[in-house]
Amino acid sequence: MGKEIPVEIKIISILTWIFAIPLTFIGLISLVLGIRKYFVDTNIMIWNYSIPFGIIYLIIGSLIIFTGKGLWKGKNWARITEVIFSILLIICLLLLFNLSFFLNPFRGDFNYILIILSLLLIIVPLFIGIYLLFDQKVKKYFIDNV
Repeated sequence: MGKEIPVEIKIISILTWIFAIPLTFIGLISLVLGIRKYFVDTNIMIWNYSIPFGIIYLIIGSLIIFTGKGLWKGKNWARITEVIFSILLIICLLLLFNLSFFLNPFRGDFNYILIILSLLLIIVPLFIGIYLLFDQKVKKYFIDNV
């Protein structure tokens, strides 16, 4: 593991952590709100789903944090996991794009902003997935660190 980490891998790893930290934080907040529901008499319906969603967000956030750490250390499993996460994120963003285009009750500029935002958000995981999957320098770095 004496090889220098490529700058692109460092950037992708940091972006992964930046994405994972708020996700984990949302999971913690959801758990706290869900647990709080049992101590405070309230009829807010969304709190019924706070605990399961909080657990899901914590699990996904933790997996993404470990993936970022694995990328930083040059683990090939982390590269493959990041490619899978990129594919799943692209699918989710395409669904968001379809929902904003077809099901949006608002017409006009707001709809176009959602479409443009969805398309811009697709570009980042697309480039990350393609880079980690096909770049020869990246493949060599991860294979040498096995």
